[in-house]
Amino acid sequence: GNVSNEVSLGAVTIDATAPTGSIAFVDGDDGLLNLAAISAVDLTGSIEAGLDSSNVVITITDSADPANEITVATTDITVDGAGNLSVTGLDLSTATSGLTEGALTVSMTVTDVAGNTFETDGTTTSDLTVPEAPSLALTNDTNITDDGITSNGEVTVSGLETDATWEYSLDGGSTWNDGTGTTFTLEEGVYADGVVQIRQTDVAGNVSNEVSLGAVTVDTTIADPALA
Repeated sequence: GNVSNEVSLGAVTIDATAPTGSIAFVDGDDGLLNLAAISAVDLTGSIEAGLDSSNVVITITDSADPANEITVATTDITVDGAGNLSVTGLDLSTATSGLTEGALTVSMTVTDVAGNTFETDGTTTSDLTVPEAPSLALTNDTNITDDGITSNGEVTVSGLETDATWEYSLDGGSTWNDGTGTTFTLEEGVYADGVVQIRQTDVAGNVSNEVSLGAVTVDTTIADPALA
């Protein structure tokens, strides 16, 4: 019946609640990363306020081989006091990262100070294939076929990818005009080889090489019979 002195456990906090978080690729909300963007990819997300980059592990994998995994360095992860998380400038090009073209997944594990964990992920698709250059030709090379001298300045565009957009230039590629449909019309004049160009851009934003119409003369002036 003898009773010992009491002993205290000390201050204790019981936290059985898993942390929260989110992670996503910054891909313009179209779910695609193109060849120009793949070498400087940003991530955005959030974790519980009070946690920092040491509380998260972020990995990126491709769909071709889950073993193709890269881990984002802790020093590349920025977290502010409100828990807003960002990663900027990741080089996910195939040559640097080893990740293949196609579906990519970013996964994040958050571990709080009590050891509770939470996992979340986000996806995007890398499209690194530049479209083929489209084709263009005079719709009707009047009088003598293929001599490049015509009274009809309409140009027909072909070889466009599905859902691609296209542009044409009348100054050798210095400025570009949005194309519509599959034709555009040249005003009367002489166009040297390389002056009239077109190119197309696929849905991911990859831009094809330019292609030139060649030398063309558009003559829409009706000849004066008195001068014949």
